[in-house]
Amino acid sequence: MGTKKNNWLGFFKEFKLHKACANDEIRPAMQYVCFKNGYAYATDAHIAVRARLTDICALGEEEISKLNGHLIHKSQYEQLLKYSTIEIGDGTITLIDPESKARTTIQLFKLAESGEEVLEGCIRYPNVDAIINQDGEHSAADRVKFNYNLLGRLVAAMGMNGSRVGLRFTGKGRQLVVTGVEPGLDVRGIIMPIVGD
Repeated sequence: MGTKKNNWLGFFKEFKLHKACANDEIRPAMQYVCFKNGYAYATDAHIAVRARLTDICALGEEEISKLNGHLIHKSQYEQLLKYSTIEIGDGTITLIDPESKARTTIQLFKLAESGEEVLEGCIRYPNVDAIINQDGEHSAADRVKFNYNLLGRLVAAMGMNGSRVGLRFTGKGRQLVVTGVEPGLDVRGIIMPIVGD
């Protein structure tokens, strides 16, 4: 088991990654939170979040490794945040009610890697790392515009409501990198600026 946070043994509810997911049918893959290489990812093509799993949940290494290469629908991720105790199986997450001990099992989807054929039950997810890791050339922007509602969703997804965040420009007309100010926390996001005047 990972580190407990106030006797919480699941995902910490302040990290609302589902708020960074798409709400439309045009990009169905973006309605999911993706678990890959020890991180959780969420994006709607306007904002994106990458969060180290050890920072956003109390799961141990073995449980985190079972999540690798799987996705959970945003509505199920939101539901999972309400449970203090969960169990990770092979391709499943079981939610355990602390009082009644009732168990609800969520079936996860498999991640289809780039170049692989997408089989039933698999989802090809965008490569968020390719964008979120771009530092680009730093620029001093005289004006920047972005959608405040998107920033609010991004900050909620990053678990930083009520906290200060840092914005770093990656180049004219390119994404802004959003980071928290708490040292050691590996949760990073991006927000796309609004194009035009």
